[in-house]
Amino acid sequence: MTRFSAEGLGRAPAGPRIDGDLSDEAWKQASRTEEWFETNPGDNTPPRVRNVGYLAYDERFLYVGLEFEDPDPSRIRAPLGDHDNLSSTTDYGGVLLDTRNDGRTGTLFLANARGLQYDAVSDDGGGGEDDSPDFYWDAAGRITATGWTLEIRVPFASLRYPRTDPQTWGFMLYRNYPREFRYQFFTTRLPKGTNCFVCHSNKLVGLTGLPKGGHFVAAPDPITDPVQRDWRAAVGNEKKTHAANIPLFMPGCPPAAALLCRGLDWTRKRPGGAFPFHTSSYFDGILSPL
Repeated sequence: MTRFSAEGLGRAPAGPRIDGDLSDEAWKQASRTEEWFETNPGDNTPPRVRNVGYLAYDERFLYVGLEFEDPDPSRIRAPLGDHDNLSSTTDYGGVLLDTRNDGRTGTLFLANARGLQYDAVSDDGGGGEDDSPDFYWDAAGRITATGWTLEIRVPFASLRYPRTDPQTWGFMLYRNYPREFRYQFFTTRLPKGTNCFVCHSNKLVGLTGLPKGGHFVAAPDPITDPVQRDWRAAVGNEKKTHAANIPLFMPGCPPAAALLCRGLDWTRKRPGGAFPFHTSSYFDGILSPL
């Protein structure tokens, strides 16, 4: 099992622009790995195409960069589609994060060269892969003359991890490469016949200074229902000029916790702006104990 030290993990002085271009200065300072394994159909053999992974983080985000070579980029399959609609017959890649380091559960963040996203929770305890949860994160890909690249940015507010410092997480990088066979490449070995998946994750040690407190993510959405506008007026929100429904997601809290959005400071808007509304717009933040 490969261990990656956060001492070698670039703490980005300025986060990269998420546009599928890996030429940003932040990626030059990021931790880099070229050790990948073909786990299907090969048995942990060297991949038939070159793959490079990059990791970096700052006080708000974890960044993943992926560079996938292809001898014939015209064969890259990256259709547009609905969220979570990534077929195994298309090209995509991403990361699995075991932020609790329990070797049993991990969160998958995958995307194709068009930025089509798939997220799911993988559970070695018998739950399999559940794509019903939807997290808030960004991805952008780009087809190049030598293959394709992918950038992923995950807010720490979308993740759950213990209150320890430094942190140790499990993780693995992944590429799906369908050609004459469905080739699968990981940054970790997956023994044939194994009865677990997350348990084979690489280890990322020494993550420090991650935000603490109760995490929340709020996703603005236009309000067209007058009943919802009346409800907002009933709870004392008088700003009706830009009526918006702002559901507040706080795992472990009842739906009534949405009332906490009154009076919160929304200055931590996603870089690039969250207006006008669209599906990838969100606010993220940390609710620190009083």
